[in-house]
Amino acid sequence: KYGTIVLAYGLRTDFLERKFKNVIRMEEKGAKITTMYSTCINKKECISKATHVVRLDKPKDEGGLPIFKGAQKVVGHNYEPMCLDCYEQAKADWKMRTKKQRNQK
Repeated sequence: KYGTIVLAYGLRTDFLERKFKNVIRMEEKGAKITTMYSTCINKKECISKATHVVRLDKPKDEGGLPIFKGAQKVVGHNYEPMCLDCYEQAKADWKMRTKKQRNQK
């Protein structure tokens, strides 16, 4: 409408694959969105396009594991880019870990 170009950088979805409100609003307004991807860092042998992000319970170098619960926006957590296959595997592993923890109680 005003001929203004706005450049924004950030994630489109959170660690639970939910779109952020600002992304939804930009899409509603018909904004042209160009997506750039990182490389999956889950495994050394995986060099796939990272289309997802996971939240870790602690830094990766301290043995951090992906978690799939919590508020959408949390400052201070660690996030890592993953491809869809690694993301789905991490989510399945998390479900198994949490189920095992519940059964031990």
